[in-house]
Amino acid sequence: AIAIKRLAYGSSEALLHLRLAGGASLIFDGLRARHDCPSAVRSLLATLAAVCQDAGLREQLVQPSEPQEAVTVLNAILRAAQASHAEDLDIVAQACCALSSLTNAESQSRAGLRALIDRDQICQMLVRAQEAFPESDLQREYCEHLIACAATSDLQSERLLSPHGTEISGLRQRASAPGASQATGRVMQSLTRRRAHMDNFDIYRSLRPLGVGASLPEPAEEMPPEAAEPEGVILGGIFDGLIGQPAAPEPTEPAPPTRRTSFI
Repeated sequence: AIAIKRLAYGSSEALLHLRLAGGASLIFDGLRARHDCPSAVRSLLATLAAVCQDAGLREQLVQPSEPQEAVTVLNAILRAAQASHAEDLDIVAQACCALSSLTNAESQSRAGLRALIDRDQICQMLVRAQEAFPESDLQREYCEHLIACAATSDLQSERLLSPHGTEISGLRQRASAPGASQATGRVMQSLTRRRAHMDNFDIYRSLRPLGVGASLPEPAEEMPPEAAEPEGVILGGIFDGLIGQPAAPEPTEPAPPTRRTSFI
């Protein structure tokens, strides 16, 4: 997951390919499958937060037209963080960043998505974090700040918090908005030209003078069933019409002559 984040972050071409591959859905499926592994959850959440700054990727998971599906996705992220954050409080921070990117309101239709985030689950995680690490920087205000600002911030940092909750890296505003839209036309034209070239490429061009790659002979046309002669006629012609005639009786040996007894 971290490799995907490093390759795709800041690269509009890589984000476009990730979008075409359904990358956000695959990362989310991995999060649900590995929800009990803290290291996997942290890296998957960080990658999801980074790549879903792209509008096309986040819409694979959260769409305003399907609020119930959006709630399911957001709650699944919080449940994964809740199940694994005891060993690493940066998981909570990365979960808040993922929620921020997925609910980013770049248009009026997405304005109400952040109201779907279950703040009660976040508060439950904060209570447990404070009990385990009283000096932690993980507070309610900090989480709300991440939810509000992470979607438009630079998320290249590996960590925001240490495992015990000490802040390591703060959010910085991005110089430009991420996304694959700027490269969509150029990359798609390149892919179209490449596909057309491959379709017209003759792999046997240099070998055709040697007879390699010659087209196969066309198969012989089969006779229609009604034009075929009956089997009996064909066999009868071969065996001079003997087929179908009654068989000649087998020759029998002549009976031995009767020997007469003489009484003279």
